[in-house]
This record gives sequence, C-alpha cells and structure tokens, in this order.
Amino acid sequence: MLICPICQSVLTRSGSSLVCEKRHSYDISKYGYVNLLMSQKGGNHGDNREMLLSRRSFLNSGAYSPMRDALATKVLELCKKSDISVLDSGCGECYYTSKIKELCKSSGKRVRVFGIDISKEALRLAAQRFPGECKGDDPSVTLAVASSYSLPIKESSIDVLISVFAPLCPDQFARVLKREGIFITVIPGKKHLWELKSAIYDDPYENEIMPYGIEGFEFLGAEHISGSFFMGSQKEIYDLFTMTPYFCRTGEKDRAKLSALSSLDCTFEFEILSYKKV
Repeated sequence: MLICPICQSVLTRSGSSLVCEKRHSYDISKYGYVNLLMSQKGGNHGDNREMLLSRRSFLNSGAYSPMRDALATKVLELCKKSDISVLDSGCGECYYTSKIKELCKSSGKRVRVFGIDISKEALRLAAQRFPGECKGDDPSVTLAVASSYSLPIKESSIDVLISVFAPLCPDQFARVLKREGIFITVIPGKKHLWELKSAIYDDPYENEIMPYGIEGFEFLGAEHISGSFFMGSQKEIYDLFTMTPYFCRTGEKDRAKLSALSSLDCTFEFEILSYKKV
C-alpha cells in the first residue's frame, strides 16, 4: 500500500529495496523501516533520541496504559471487519499501535499495521516492538519515515487511521481512508499533566479543547479518560517532562525547578475522538 513519494506509483519489494514502476528505489534499513521522506535537509527530523528514550521509559511504566487500552478497544468496537489495515500517523515508537495489533490478533482479526513518523530514531525503536514482523517479503508491519502532511499511502486503502498527540491532516487522512473508514485521534484534556505544569510554571494554564468537528468526517463521539499516576523518582519526572512539548518550550530557569522534586502525583486526562469518513 506504500506509494513512491516522487511519482505516487505503487511500491513493490525487490530484494532489500522498494521500487516503483518508474524505477525510483528506496532501501529498507537493517531495522526494517524505509525512508520515504522527500526533504532530507537539516539532518535528523522529529523527536531526538533523548526525547524518544525518555518517552519509552515513561510509557513502559504503564502510566498511560488506561488510555492505550481504551484506544485499542475503540478500534475493535468501530471496525467489525475480520481483515483490517491500521495506519498510525505520527506513530513514534508504536506504543499504542502494538497494543491495537495485539488486541486485534487475540480477537481473531487479521491486521496489517502501517506506522508513519518523521523521525528515523522513532522507527528504530518501533521496530523493536515488532520483532521480525516488519521484515520479509510479506510483513504484517510496515514502517516508513515520512510526513503526515504527505502520506506515502495508496488512496482509499486504510480501514482505521489513528493519530495520538500528532498533527492532524484531514485532507491526507480522507485520501488514504476507505469509504466509511474510521479515524480516531487522542488529544489532551484540560487538566492533563496539571501538577507537572504547576511545578514548572508560575502561571500554569489549562489545555484548550478545540471544536470536535472535522470537515469530511462524521463525528462519532468522544470518550473521556482520566486518572492519576505516581512518579517516585526525579528520573521518572524528568522522563515525563522530556517527552512533552514543554521540554522544547521551557527555559533553563523553569527547568531547574524539577531538580527540587523527588516524587510527584500527576493527573492524566485524555479525549478519544472518533470519526467516520463521509
């Protein structure tokens, strides 16, 4: 289902490369992903290794597992097909996608997963969540370095598209989804990580919740997920901070406030929004 980013022809496997009918060729890395990002200027793109390793450490703690489980359950609830394709746009290390694949398989569904992210480092970690599944002539997991604003995915080929804390690109999502395909996105609730923000900033602010409507999609509903988790070390707190957008937006003075914390109870709050392509 991958297409050439230059001519939009379908890519097929040829040895250790993907090749289109016009002979544009893209090598599959030893990790199992392919780089289809058109612009290579500026070196590495997306989250850097420090941010990704902090995210992996935090997510593996299970703090966000209630949302992860609810998201995977929502995919099963809204897509009744026995053979489905799932695209994770802005997949990161595929923490959420791997749970969706696991739950689909346990329910008897055949599932093919496509993970797209702008960060090569993220996809190297993502491949570790699918040992052996993103290699071979007919992989059940396909990972590609690419932008959500220019998805290298064949038109009308995806059953379910998810986007978790990633850019929304409605035109691209509508293009790649099948007729009546399902789109699910996760956004932070108003009080998400409130205690962390209060520890850093003198004047913390609630997250703004934008209108739910998206042109080209029928809104199916919102599911609210909230709770709390405990971080018992400065490393755990710093891992959480490093994986958030606040890491790049916060000055040294405010960052230094975290060094005074040895533990923190923190609130999580998510909105899982579901849509159907119309």
